[in-house]
Formats: sequence, structure tokens, C-alpha cells
Amino acid sequence: MTRLEIIIIVTWVVFMLFALDLYQRKKFTFLHFLIFGGGVGSIVFFWFNNDLLDRFGQIFGLARGADLIVYLAIIFLTYGYIEMRNSLTKRDEERTQLARSLALHNASGDVSWEEIIFVIPSYGEDETVVRTVQWVIDAGYVAIVVDDGQNKVNLATSLTNQISAQQVVLITHPINLWQWAALQTGADWILTHSPQTQYIVHFDADGQHDVRDIAQFVDAFHTDPELDIVLGSRILWSTTGMETHRRRHKRLQVLFMRIFVWLHLTDTNNGYRMIKVSALHKLKITSNRMAHASQLENLIAEYNLHYQEVPVTIAYTDYSKDKGQKLTNMFSILGELFYKRWFYK
Repeated sequence: MTRLEIIIIVTWVVFMLFALDLYQRKKFTFLHFLIFGGGVGSIVFFWFNNDLLDRFGQIFGLARGADLIVYLAIIFLTYGYIEMRNSLTKRDEERTQLARSLALHNASGDVSWEEIIFVIPSYGEDETVVRTVQWVIDAGYVAIVVDDGQNKVNLATSLTNQISAQQVVLITHPINLWQWAALQTGADWILTHSPQTQYIVHFDADGQHDVRDIAQFVDAFHTDPELDIVLGSRILWSTTGMETHRRRHKRLQVLFMRIFVWLHLTDTNNGYRMIKVSALHKLKITSNRMAHASQLENLIAEYNLHYQEVPVTIAYTDYSKDKGQKLTNMFSILGELFYKRWFYK
């Protein structure tokens, strides 16, 4: 190794250490300038010294020095993409928090203290949401309905009697924030206005869930007071109208959870669940889209929460299937979970 090569390597190491220091001090703009300037400077330098470029590449086991530039470009482009996505994700979270705070401030109604409160997120369920709320009330429970910015009917008018009777709280998001944000809004209302509530139930508005199955959840908590969360499983009981390809999809999801999350479930992404309010602070979900249920299950494993599955009946109608997840969404969910776990900061 010649003296010039040693100087180049030492200079590059010093440059990277300096860039790392800037990164830790959150000087992102200056860091990006150094990376861009250093990359362009290296290309110009090696353009005048082709033989030196090849010898420099051979230090890393490459036959051509130009290959080293290509690999470094791929690394820097990947880094730039991740930084850009992190920035956009943070802005989306800030927008979500602002919209949720505004919705909580303008909430309609109040509910008397109850041991169990249902949270029902609604997104375009014009045909079923009012009927679903009535099922819950007829069963003797109260509910928080979170209109996620897409219902065409005026829920405030449709639920006037229930709101007046202190059976329903209606919270309306000014924009669509996706399901988990709606569930979190309902949880925040309980923590603020009814902290003595012991359990929160996640219940879909599209008519798939059967309120009579709540007895299975209650029995599980009474049998084991150490439980933090009870998850519904359509595999342990019966599912009406589930197509064959959906069953295969569920098997793949279960296999993924057991391999990558080490959580042994018979069913995944089931929206019917009952959570002890004291465990909500550990279940902060950042995936507002289709991956939120999988991230919830990931947090159960991460915090070693006590969980149990109970059998529930899920009714798949033409309406609920049209609104359900597609098989192709599984790859988006896996990508979202991988990104949030390893790259988001």
C-alpha cells in the first residue's frame, strides 16, 4: 500500500467520523451536504486517477474501483430514502396528533361510569354503524363512536337519543386518520374522562362482531386477573362466510407471527379484543394503516404482556368483505413492520 493510498483511507475515515458526529448532534442538513460534497469530490478525484481508483477498490476485494462507487451510491441512496421517509412519517404523526386533539376537544356526549366501555371506529359504515351501536347498548354497555372522517350520514343526528341518555360519546376526526388512530382517540377519552374504567373493548362497526361473545372475554379476565389483553380468535370458534383464500392468508399471517415475533396465536389481525386500561400505556401504536394490528401483537411480545385468545364468531357478509383487507396487503404490512422496527427513529 502506497503512502497516497494510506492518506486517502485515513482522510476518508476522518470524514466518516466527523459525519457521524454531525449525525448524532442532529445536524442533518450539514451532514447531507458533506456526504454529497464528499461523494462528488471522490468521483472527480478518481476521475483523474483511474489506476488509483482500481487499487482503492481492490482494498475492499473488488476487481474494479468503479464498482465501489456504485455500491456506495446505493448505500447513500438507501440512507436518503430512509431519512426522507422518517421525516414524512414524523409529519404524519404530528398531523394525526393535532387532528385527534381537535376531535377530543369537540366530542359530543358523556357516558356514566362503566367497568367496560366499547370503542367503535367507523369509516364509511353508513349502513351498519347505527345498528351496531344499538346492539352494544341493548346488551347493556356504553360506547365511544369515533367517526374517522368518511361517514356520509350525520351520526350526531342518528345517535341523538343515545348521546342524550349518556350511552354514547361521539368523536369526529376532521380527516381520515385510519383505524388505530380512531381506537387511540377513544382510549384517550377514557383515560381523561373515565379513568376508573377497567376494560376497553375494540369492536368493528361493520356488523362482523357478535356482542354476545363479550362473555368469553369477561370470563377470561375473571379467571386470570394477571391478563393484560384478551384477543378474539375466529379459528377457535366459528367463522361464517370466510372464503378459502382468506383462510390461507390467515395461516400465512399466523406463521409470520410465530417466526418473526415469537407470539403464538391461532388468529392475527382480529379487531375484536379487550384490553385492561392499565396496559394501554404500553400499547402505543405508530402504524395508523393496515399494519396496526400486527404492531399491536408485536408490542405484546416486546413487553411480555399477559395475553389469551378466546373464541369469537365472525360473520363475513358481502359488505364486510368489500371493506376487508386484500391478500396483497400482507406484503405492505410486513414492510411497514420491518421499517418501524429497524429504521424508524
